[in-house]
Amino acid sequence: MPKTALGTTLATLLILTGCGPDSTEDPQSQGSPSTSASSTAAPNPESTDPWPLEAPPEDPLGWIAEQRNRGEGATPTATAPRSSSGGVTVEVSDKDTGEDYEQAGAGLSLESTELADERISKDNPDLVRILSSMDQPTLRFGGNAVDRRFFFTDAGETPPDDWPLRPDEEITTVTPEDLERVAGLAEVTDASVIIGVNLADEDPERAASVAAHAEEAFGDRLTGIMIGNEPNGYYLGADNDRNIKDASWDEEKFIGVWEDYVKAIRKEVPDANIVGPGTYDMDWWRAVIGAEVDNSTLAVHQYPLSECDGLGDPVYRANSAPTLQNTVSAETRQRVDILLGRAVRLADEADMNTWVMETSVSACAGSNDITTTQAAALYSADYVMRAQELGVDRIGFHSSVEPCNGGAPMSVLCSSGTLQKPGEAFVPRTNGLALALVGGLPAGQFQETQIAVGKGKPTEGSKGEEVTAYAIEQEDGTTSVVVVDFRDPATAEELPVTVKLPKGISAANVSTLSGDDWTENYPATTLFDGGEPSHPVTSTNAPTTVDGDGVAMDVRGAVTPVEPGRPSVDGYGLPLLPPRLQPQVPGVEPGDTDVTTTTAPGSVSVITAEAL
Repeated sequence: MPKTALGTTLATLLILTGCGPDSTEDPQSQGSPSTSASSTAAPNPESTDPWPLEAPPEDPLGWIAEQRNRGEGATPTATAPRSSSGGVTVEVSDKDTGEDYEQAGAGLSLESTELADERISKDNPDLVRILSSMDQPTLRFGGNAVDRRFFFTDAGETPPDDWPLRPDEEITTVTPEDLERVAGLAEVTDASVIIGVNLADEDPERAASVAAHAEEAFGDRLTGIMIGNEPNGYYLGADNDRNIKDASWDEEKFIGVWEDYVKAIRKEVPDANIVGPGTYDMDWWRAVIGAEVDNSTLAVHQYPLSECDGLGDPVYRANSAPTLQNTVSAETRQRVDILLGRAVRLADEADMNTWVMETSVSACAGSNDITTTQAAALYSADYVMRAQELGVDRIGFHSSVEPCNGGAPMSVLCSSGTLQKPGEAFVPRTNGLALALVGGLPAGQFQETQIAVGKGKPTEGSKGEEVTAYAIEQEDGTTSVVVVDFRDPATAEELPVTVKLPKGISAANVSTLSGDDWTENYPATTLFDGGEPSHPVTSTNAPTTVDGDGVAMDVRGAVTPVEPGRPSVDGYGLPLLPPRLQPQVPGVEPGDTDVTTTTAPGSVSVITAEAL
C-alpha cells in the first residue's frame, strides 16, 4: 500500500484509539499504556521514523504488535480447523537426525564490487532492519564480479586497463575503508562475513592483502576467505564474451593457482578459513577437496531452474525450465537433494564443512520474474530447511543492492531509485519475507519427522509430495515445526494440520507466510513514499522507485496491513513478530502432545511448541 494510502489507514487508527479529529498527534507517537502514563517517558517513534529496534518504547516489537492490533488489519488469531479428517499429520520423533539448524545458516550473497557501495553501512536504517530480521545472517561478497571487475588496493593504485571487460563493464576499486564501513553494518546486525578475492588475475599477494585488511576490519565476524568464483566458467568455449581464460584453463591449472593463493593468504592470516571453489560441478569440488588444505570449506552453487548454457549433467537439465510448476514441484526438490547430498558426502569424507554460497530457484541474465513470486518464496523457505537438514551449514541467496526497478529479480532485497541513480531506501522482496520467517529460528537440532496428507502413506518430512515438514528442538525443549504447503493456492483449500510431539508442551503459536496466487509478490515498492506529494502513487502495483526521505522500513509501513491476497506474514511485512506476540493456537492445554491448526495452500507456517 503506498504511503499516500497509508494515511487512510492511520486515520482509521485515530478513530479506533479514541483520538478526536482535532488531534495534532500522530497516532504512532501515542504511548502504549506502560509509557504514556509517565510524563517523563521518552516519546515513541513517529510514523515516518524507522521502526524501533530498541527502547523507546520499552518493548519495541510489543509496541508494534499493539499498533497493528488497533487497526483494521489487526494481527489474525490462529483458527481452529473445522474437521480433523482428510488433513495433514506431522509426527515429530524424540530422535534427532544428527544435523543442527544453524542460526547463522541463512544469508545473502552479494557482488564483491558492492563493497564499494556507500549505502552498505550501519547508517542505513533500512538495511539494518532487513538484515536484522534474518537474525545473525551470513553476508558473502563475491559473485561473478570478483574475478572480472573487482580491484582491491590499499595504496591508491589505478585499476588495470588490460582486463577482458565486456562493453558494458567497468572495474570497481575497493579499499580498506570500504571494508571498515561494511564491518560497521555487520556489527550492528550481528552478521558473519565471507570475503571473496580475485583468482582470475593470478595475484596472490593482492589477495593476501584483502584477507589481512578483512581480518582487521571484521575480526571474529570474518568467517571465510573465498578464492575466486565459479572457476569452471572462466573459459566457456571459443568466442564466448564471458571468457577470462583461454582453452588451456582446467582443474589442474586452477588448483595450482589456488594453492599459491592459499599459501599467500595463510602467510598474512594463518587461521583463515579457505572457501572454494563455488561451483555446481563435482570435478571442481574434487579438485579443492584433493588439495587437502586444512581449515577449508567446500563451497557449492545451485540454481535448479537455470537457463545457463553448458550444464553438462543431464539430470540437472530435465524439467529445469524456470516455470511456476517446476518451482513448486517435488522433482525440483529431489534434484536439490541429489546435488547437495553429493556435496555433503564428499565434504564429510574430507572432514570439511559444506556451504552453499550462491543459490536461487533460477539464475543467469539476472534471473527472471519467477524469482520474485510467492512460489519462489516457498521454494526458498523449504531450501533453507532442506539444505541444513542435509548437512549444509551456511546458505547465501544471490542478491544485490540494485534498485527494484531494473535490478536482478532474484535479489532478496532491492532499493529505491534507478540503475543510473540508486536510492537510499531498501525493501524486502517476497523471498526476503520467507528468509526472515525461517532464517530467524533459534538454533537447535533437527528431529526426525514423518508427514502424511489425507489417507496417504507417511513419508519422511522433507520428502512430502505436496507438503513438507521439518522440526527443530531448541536447547530449552521448545520445538519449531516448519510446514511448507506446495498445493496451489488458487485451486486448493485449507486443511487441518496436526503436529504430534514426543512430549507435552505448555502452549503453541503459529506464524504464516501466505497469499492467494503463485504469481503474486509482496508489494515491496509500495513502501517507498513516491517522492514529492504532488506526485502521489495511485496504484499498489506501480513500480515506485523514489523515496523522498530515504527510509522505507518506517513505523507507517510496519503497522499497515498488506493488501488482501498479496503475500505477507500474518497480514504484514517486516518486522516479523516473535512467538510471544504471534497468534496462539487455540485449544492447546499444558501437557498436550498434539497441536492442531490449519495449513493454507501456498503457505509456509512456523508452529512454535513451547516447552513445559
